[in-house]
Amino acid sequence: MFYFQILSIQAGWFNVKISNQEKEAFLTNSWYMGNDAPKVLLENLNRLAVCERATCWLCWHDEPGAYIWHLSKERDSLHYNIAEAVKSSYKLPYEGLELEKEQLSGVILSGNVSFFVFFSGIVKSLGEYSCGGKLELYAKEWGEFPFDEFDKARQLLR
Repeated sequence: MFYFQILSIQAGWFNVKISNQEKEAFLTNSWYMGNDAPKVLLENLNRLAVCERATCWLCWHDEPGAYIWHLSKERDSLHYNIAEAVKSSYKLPYEGLELEKEQLSGVILSGNVSFFVFFSGIVKSLGEYSCGGKLELYAKEWGEFPFDEFDKARQLLR
């Protein structure tokens, strides 16, 4: 089981709940340093979707803290590990292999799940903000919706 839910998007803060059968985690990302976390997450999931075996590292900035995501895909399975970084977010990149070397203070959520379940759960949750009033809210409170990445993700999930 894997569940991803956008709880709120407000004044440059992107708040989500992620859960598996054992635990749930509440994560935030701030736009303060220009980290468009939803777009970066979709870009990386789109890259993983076309690979048999791949890994990626992402950072969500939570002023001043940070969450480092490590996603590792092997065929149809995905191992995810989300941990709290020791460094302040402004000292960390948005994504990339250099995050592998960062010191972590503790794992927030970790597990194995079908890549399809993980990917489709995130795309479905973001899809709720792709039109109508929620799209207006997204634009006002966060920024431009990542339509290119979202459309590519939907195509890859077909």
